[in-house]
Amino acid sequence: MEFTMFCSIRGRVLSERLWKSRITLFVKITNIHSRYIWLEVKILRDPDVEAIFKFIKPEDGGRKLCVSGYRPAHKVCENYLTTGIHHYYDKDIVYPGEFIWGTITFITPEYYPNCLWKGKIITIQEGRKIVGYAEIVKIFNEILRSDNKTEHDNGV
Repeated sequence: MEFTMFCSIRGRVLSERLWKSRITLFVKITNIHSRYIWLEVKILRDPDVEAIFKFIKPEDGGRKLCVSGYRPAHKVCENYLTTGIHHYYDKDIVYPGEFIWGTITFITPEYYPNCLWKGKIITIQEGRKIVGYAEIVKIFNEILRSDNKTEHDNGV
């Protein structure tokens, strides 16, 4: 599966994490602005989980819409927020209040092993702001699978 995301690189932190995660990347410089270099990055890796997404309505603090390729933060553990790329199955645009099935490809899953299980609900965030939730339906990446299902570490 192939996804596209846009990111700004500050220093070496992102590039080191990508190298350690063994993700195959195709990188193309798309635009240069002052101190930041904007890159188009394609992640050539299978998704980590299948999930049911629900986004909060704008009047409650959520987004107006989300599109396939959206890359918010996800609270996969009580103390770990990570980026993941969404791919929605039935359509490319999702409006708040709708439920939709899709997949998430996390950027560095080896940094938070054994943190997910079927039925776990994780928050979808933009910084500190919660914009939605994802219920884990299936785990494709065995590194993330946990047999220890505790509410204390449910991410919500």
